[in-house]
Formats: sequence, C-alpha cells, structure tokens
Amino acid sequence: IRHSEQHYFQLANFDLLTGLPNRVKFHERLSHTLVQAQRTHSRFALIYLDLDNFKAVNDRHGHEAGDLLLIEVAQRIQRCIRKADTVARLGGDEFVVILHEIKDQQDAGTAAQNLLDALAKPVALPGSTYEVSVSMGISIYPSDAQTSDELLKRADRAMYASKSLGRNRYHFFTTELLTLSFDSSPAPLMPAS
Repeated sequence: IRHSEQHYFQLANFDLLTGLPNRVKFHERLSHTLVQAQRTHSRFALIYLDLDNFKAVNDRHGHEAGDLLLIEVAQRIQRCIRKADTVARLGGDEFVVILHEIKDQQDAGTAAQNLLDALAKPVALPGSTYEVSVSMGISIYPSDAQTSDELLKRADRAMYASKSLGRNRYHFFTTELLTLSFDSSPAPLMPAS
C-alpha cells in the first residue's frame, strides 16, 4: 500500500518525462513561496521559459528526439539554479523557475543570462546536433504582482515580449506589456554548424 501511495504521489506531482515538479506541484510551491515572502518581506522572481521552435524538432525528428531534448533542457536548467530554487515543467516545452529570496532585479537577470548561456550549447539528437534557443519572461514579487496567478501571467506576458523581440533572450515584465499584442509565429529551427 505504501508503495502504491508513493507511486500515485509521484504521478500526481511530478512530470513523468523529466522528473521535475509538474504544474500541480509548481502551484503548491509557488503558493508556499508567496506566503513565506509575505511573512519575511522578501523578494522572489519567476522565470517563465519557452523553447523556441520546439515543434520543428518533433516534426523533423519525431517525438522521441523531442523528449530527449526536453530531458536535456530540464537537466541544464537544474544545474543552473540554486538548490533552494524550484524548476518545474508546466507542460509541452514550457518550464518555470522560482528564484527564492533575491536581492533585486539584477539577481534575476543574472540567473536568466546563466540559463541562456547553458541552453545555448548544442544538443546532440539522434542523427543531428541542434542549437536550441529559449525565450524567457521574468516577473518579480512584490513589485510586479501580489498574487501567484498574476505573477505567472505577467512572467508569461514578458516571455511573449522576448519572442516578439527576436527570441533567445529574456525580458522583464513592465506595465507597458499589458497593452501590447505579440506575434508568436515560429521562426525556423536551424541545425548547428
């Protein structure tokens, strides 16, 4: 019975492919982080990551190659963040990082740049090597939003700003983003040279 309970806990809270917390577990951790930050009057950041042109990998090389890419991306993200931080897979090619107890916006920018650098290294897939890029959006508590849902929505909005500016970059949320519409049509994925 204990083994079955553990198995169902894993299925309910963690992504089967990457082993990362899933959407359910992420929201639980985000709520906990928010309560803690309110209590200690501290800041934290959300980084919303979306792989650029992931669909092209699945279309050209199949879902097995796409899965291998997602696993590699998950591992690289985990290696970039502190043990106290959280990385989760929301689904598809979307990941999110909670950066706990940051001093300022620059801390979040440094972490995002480290992620960009780590993910820029070519990934070997069956039959080819590809350069993968990622677009990221960052929101910060308490300056950008006071609730979990708003923080996530605003990090997502900033991620679309990154995509509209040419991809493979990060963008901080600003209130101006609330009035803009973004074109998210995919650009071609290029093999690594």
